[in-house]
Amino acid sequence: MAGVVEAFGADYLRAKSLSPILYLDVEGESDHPALPQKYYERWSKAICAGHKVGDTILPFRPAVYLNHGDDPNSSLSLNAACAAGAVCVGVSVAYYVHKDGSKDPASPPPPPEKMVWNTNDIVPRPLPIPHGHPDAKIPVLVWQYHGDFDGDIDPELVNPAYEALVMSGTVPAPAPAA
Repeated sequence: MAGVVEAFGADYLRAKSLSPILYLDVEGESDHPALPQKYYERWSKAICAGHKVGDTILPFRPAVYLNHGDDPNSSLSLNAACAAGAVCVGVSVAYYVHKDGSKDPASPPPPPEKMVWNTNDIVPRPLPIPHGHPDAKIPVLVWQYHGDFDGDIDPELVNPAYEALVMSGTVPAPAPAA
């Protein structure tokens, strides 16, 4: 939160009446475990508390960024945390497709106009949520369909059903100084 305030300025965020969405990156790696439920509960609570600047609390909203192929226990823990009262406005899912069908990140991404939103392909595992586990019905907001193209570009597609929510949590760049 402090980084967002530092980058854009508290006055700018207040003037725009923004409540930015912060995505916790929980992409699984072999050297660290799945997202623990209690960790997410504490993180969500801290983000929902906002960031104090002077006498003002700037609001923020929690979300999660994960990889489609991650350990399904991250999704189960996130659902359990939300069922226990944590907040998650939605998830951004990395699930790469390549124009030439390869998995090579140097392969050019398909152009955005060729991409079609398909929730059934994008929703993280496990699906359906196994019996006995809570399903908090956390929406998939964004699909990162290619990563690290040209070293630093991650093309994404916003879920049309949640476009207003995503845009309301996005901080637009300030206009250039005249």
